[in-house]
Amino acid sequence: MKKDETAKLGVRRPSYGRTALAYASPHLNLRLKNSLCASLGPLHCYRTKPSQPAQIIRRPPPPARGHPLPSSDEGRGQGEGSALVSRPSTLTFGCGFAALRHCVKKESASRLRLAFTLLELLVTIAIIGILAALMLPGLSRAKGAAQGAQCASNLRQLSLAWHLYADDSNGQLPCNADGQDGLGVFTNWVAGTMSRATDATNTALLVDPAQSALGRYISTAAIYKCPGDRSRFVRSVSMNCRINPTRIHGTPAFTAGGNARYEDFHRLGQIAKPAGILVILDERSDSINDGYFGVDMSNTGTRDGVGSSNPYWIIDYPASYHNGGAEVVFADGHAAAHRWLEATTLVPLGKARPGSHTSPTDRDVQWLQDHCTYLR
Repeated sequence: MKKDETAKLGVRRPSYGRTALAYASPHLNLRLKNSLCASLGPLHCYRTKPSQPAQIIRRPPPPARGHPLPSSDEGRGQGEGSALVSRPSTLTFGCGFAALRHCVKKESASRLRLAFTLLELLVTIAIIGILAALMLPGLSRAKGAAQGAQCASNLRQLSLAWHLYADDSNGQLPCNADGQDGLGVFTNWVAGTMSRATDATNTALLVDPAQSALGRYISTAAIYKCPGDRSRFVRSVSMNCRINPTRIHGTPAFTAGGNARYEDFHRLGQIAKPAGILVILDERSDSINDGYFGVDMSNTGTRDGVGSSNPYWIIDYPASYHNGGAEVVFADGHAAAHRWLEATTLVPLGKARPGSHTSPTDRDVQWLQDHCTYLR
């Protein structure tokens, strides 16, 4: 076969000891031809003129050292060097047929493996479901931690505004009204009560310096609300009832009777242990009303602190939006997370009972008392 009469389809011409396939039919499927060439490996494909018959040529092995090379015509027609000839439209060969059949099967199998079987799809869905079930609790905790970090940032900004107010007022702390806000008598640290429909969604009250004492330092109403609080209320924070408690008529709640033995803080310099006295914390949406967070130090359960001691009483419920805990900010300006421990504190939303008795071993109310004030 002349060189200009063949078009090479493989990588290189076959060497001694290898088999070459030459075919003349121009109608052989190109994809099958390529697959055949790729699967046969050492078989290399050549195309002759269309008029010539297809052949499989098995070349003789290389001669021993010192013997002359055989001519191109030697060995053909007998023994190992014989050629198998077929019609132009058909490929007929001996040892190459098994390889061709393997190539066709491989091609069909590769086409069938392009899609999932139903069983494989169901197994994949089941594995994804199991992984999701394992990851969801972790994702929920991560979300709570992220919200806690944002909440702590909000509280630090409120604490900074609180300190700025004291610095601009010669140490005097802003008023912390016991249910008297919005009456036009004085400017409370924050205006509005969440138990009043007109205040519950009014963000303007929070940033109005004429009504909220911290409004001159804070221009963003969102700082007053924890990102974990999903209620419609515009505020979730309250202030410790011992931080400059104020009431126009009468004595502020939870400061008289047995509570009178404990310190009230009207000026910043009065707080001898600022790192241990909480100032602002988040309150639950089913407990919050004004910005006055009540803690009964007398353990009598009455607003006047009279009667026999019967610990413990929970007055206002701290929030537990961050994995069962809340962020609180202290008088020295640092914020910290505290996790609540009692089932009476962690009741579902809507089940809070402000001013109710809990138990003599309530660790959460004990913690609130320890960080609310101290004996005079």
